[in-house]
Amino acid sequence: MKLLRWILFLPGATAASLLGAFLGYSAAAALFGDTPMQTSAAFLGTVAFIAVAGIIVPTHRNIVTITIAAIVTLVAIAAFLLSVFTTRQPYATMSPALKVLIPVTQILACIYAVFGVQRLFTKQLEPLIRKINQLGVAIVSFGLLVTIIGLIAGVSSNLWFGFAVGLCIIALGVVTWLVPRIRIMVIAHRHTGRWQWSIRVRPAP
Repeated sequence: MKLLRWILFLPGATAASLLGAFLGYSAAAALFGDTPMQTSAAFLGTVAFIAVAGIIVPTHRNIVTITIAAIVTLVAIAAFLLSVFTTRQPYATMSPALKVLIPVTQILACIYAVFGVQRLFTKQLEPLIRKINQLGVAIVSFGLLVTIIGLIAGVSSNLWFGFAVGLCIIALGVVTWLVPRIRIMVIAHRHTGRWQWSIRVRPAP
């Protein structure tokens, strides 16, 4: 059974990625234009690929998901550099917004997928809270990096779109950290009757 799962994890992840990209593209197509369609397809396709791969493999989930995420991140960075500094197709014909949004979205999807798989297989509360904190820090850190790069691009070429995207990522990171934590606090309040910002679970005697 383990061998079969190792054989099937890449085909299964590829099928999930295609389905996720199709669903993202179709959902955005009903309401928005081309840029949101391609962005949502890139995000959901990447999340589905990494998450399903991590779920299917019987062991070494962290290694598998982090390795795939690292490869996708490198490909996204390479695509961004090709789109900005070369005239290669199809990168040269992409809109300025997509040149930024697609690689940024793919890297964000990698971060969410890696931590999502880890949280899925985390049963205890304290490790789960640590994962939430780590995810928020990772998103905010990535947002700061994009903001700095966008600031440099804005000062040098008066193109401030990347700077705005970076600020949005920072806000997303704060929300990503805050919302699950508030939910856990509400659940804890129901059991203890007290509001605690710092939640610690003591082992049973």
